[in-house]
Order: sequence, then C-alpha cells, then structure tokens
Amino acid sequence: LEGIIVGGPGATKDYFISEEYLHHELQKKIVDTFDTGYTDEYGLRELVEKAKDKLSSLDLMREKRLIQRLLEEIRKPQGGLAAYGEEQVKHALTIGAVDTLLISEDLRKIKVDLICSGCGAKEERTISSDTEELTCAKCGEEMDIGKEIDLVKELFRMADKVGTRVEMISGESEEGELLKKAFGGMAAILRFSLGEGG
Repeated sequence: LEGIIVGGPGATKDYFISEEYLHHELQKKIVDTFDTGYTDEYGLRELVEKAKDKLSSLDLMREKRLIQRLLEEIRKPQGGLAAYGEEQVKHALTIGAVDTLLISEDLRKIKVDLICSGCGAKEERTISSDTEELTCAKCGEEMDIGKEIDLVKELFRMADKVGTRVEMISGESEEGELLKKAFGGMAAILRFSLGEGG
C-alpha cells in the first residue's frame, strides 16, 4: 500500500481522520485529503479526478525507488542482484531468478525469425519496430521476416510463468529515460545472484 487518499464533504472527512477511525499504521499512510460535494459513486469519481495529480506523483516516486534500487544493486561487486539487457534478463527469467522485471513503457521491439533470400541461412534477431536493414551476415543479401513476436508480450509471458512481478516504467522521468537508454528498456531486480557466469 503506497498511500491513502481521503475524500468527502467538508467536516466529515476531517472528523473521520481526527477521530482516528483508521488503524494507526494506516493513518500514517494518508497522503492527502480532498473535498467532494457528494458521498456516493459521484463523490468517488470526483475524488479520483481531484486526486489524479497526487496519484501520478506517487507512481513516479515508486518508479524512482525501483530504478534507484536497481542502480544500487548494479554498483555492488559482481553486479549484485541485478540484470539488464535482453539476453541477461531473459536468462534470469528462464531460471526464475527475477523478483521484479522493469520494462520501459517506450520499449518497442520485436523478435523475428529471419531467412536469407540468397543463401537460405536462418537466424533470430530482436529489432526495433522501425524499419531496420536486415541483411544476411553470411552473404550480405536481404533477409525475409518469418515469425514475429512482440518483445514486451514475450517478457510478460516469461515473467508470468515464474511468478515475477512486472513494473512498467514511464519514459517521462529521468529514471525512465535511464532505463530506456542505458539498459535497453529492460532490467531486473533479482531474487538470487546469477553468479559470475550469469
């Protein structure tokens, strides 16, 4: 529970808080109060509308904490409990080592099976959704795209298999920009170390 917002008509919400109707641990989590004109479903909608900015800043703070934790782990000897980049993250997911998978909301990549039109060579590559030149490493001919898999969907599927929590990180913050540019849009906070060979 990140925080609690309380809303209601004038004195009602203030009385609710001052008389400590909430458990003291929950009382500490109150982040803000908002006046609403209604107490029914309309009041709830009004509260959500008024609290939108506050809720958005709570999300950004949570994202900031996650990226800071990732960076702390990376700074530790042997990379601590962190993995980043597609290959390392996928390996960690496969062995169930990922506690929290961090994916940039701006990550737009697809995994494709390629077949060379010249020599028939086959390979698998992850490419940007933008048009990338796909030439064969063996003969230099253009390669044809076979099967396509959205990378974000694949990561979600892998995470779901092993019970990993997935956090989508907004590209609108400094931390989100760092995840996208420095770590290829994906990183992981691990349950256990991958070891030196990880």
